[in-house]
Amino acid sequence: MYQLKYNNRLDISFDIQDEETLELIEIPPSIFLTLFENALKHSAIGIESDSFIKVQYKIENQEIFVEIINSIAKKKILVNNEDNGGLGNEAVMSILEKNYSGIFTFISTEGENEEYQTVLKIKLS
Repeated sequence: MYQLKYNNRLDISFDIQDEETLELIEIPPSIFLTLFENALKHSAIGIESDSFIKVQYKIENQEIFVEIINSIAKKKILVNNEDNGGLGNEAVMSILEKNYSGIFTFISTEGENEEYQTVLKIKLS
């Protein structure tokens, strides 16, 4: 939908490694959808010319590793919340606690170069 709205001028990249294996692992899609929607919302993609979203999925050290890095909109001020704040992150944390209590790591923070980084790791048993 964003591609149509902004005339296909979006800098969104996906790097999906071990795709065959990832397809066999059942993880609620709402986790990934919410994280990606957060990146869309906060990146100003399609509005600011240098905005971007980079998504990486892979299996590493017996864990699913998901990293989303997005630009931060220059016209918005994001508040860095130490508690992984925000409604989207709260929803993700709730799902993770319900399904993967004690076997996940979730970090969502403002990084360097006006970027926002979200990292999710879920241990595979």
